[in-house]
Amino acid sequence: MPNPYSYVSLTQVLNDHYKVMKSLPAIMNGALVLSPSEVETVHLTINSVMQCPFCTGLHCELGRMSGLDSYSLNSSLTLESALANTPHPSIALYSHNFATRGRHDPKDYRDLASSIGSSRASAVSGLSWFLRWGAFGGNTILSLSSSPAPLAAAVGLYYAPLYAVIKAVSKCMEAMPTGGPEVVGRAVGLTLPVVAGVWIVPLGVLGGLGKVIGVI
Repeated sequence: MPNPYSYVSLTQVLNDHYKVMKSLPAIMNGALVLSPSEVETVHLTINSVMQCPFCTGLHCELGRMSGLDSYSLNSSLTLESALANTPHPSIALYSHNFATRGRHDPKDYRDLASSIGSSRASAVSGLSWFLRWGAFGGNTILSLSSSPAPLAAAVGLYYAPLYAVIKAVSKCMEAMPTGGPEVVGRAVGLTLPVVAGVWIVPLGVLGGLGKVIGVI
């Protein structure tokens, strides 16, 4: 049985990349308007549902550095558990609902915006798409070991350099102190979407063209 949090069609790949590409400004803004622990609450809450090992390695370390009990949040099996493992419940609630529904919900977004403000809510929404993209990509690559398929092989070849870098950075992060200076988390938060955008934008542009001509 295929992982429900992995790509199964080229249309899905292009559509997701188009959405993430459009969200890149909001994703980068997240490093400015959200604290590192708020950013990692988004990532870890969503990954507690999608369970991408690449995302676990990177974001558990970033979450730990931000002062979160990151491994407990990442392994939360229920919404109640996620809410208990972060000091940012409104962000965790939106992120968990996004992950379980697989999409942005307008009512959830309005509730979040009324709680933390529209600019910060926009950043949370963008970061949600960012983690979904990372989790789906990572899980698709890992599916090659059990069920090699042309799409998974193509995703693996395309993203191999990026996920190798993510793995290496995750290892380096293990040496960083818990609850370190916020500037480190903010710098990583700005750098990640810039680097990832090298891979996201080409497929996002193809997805946008597909929408224009009506094939997506």
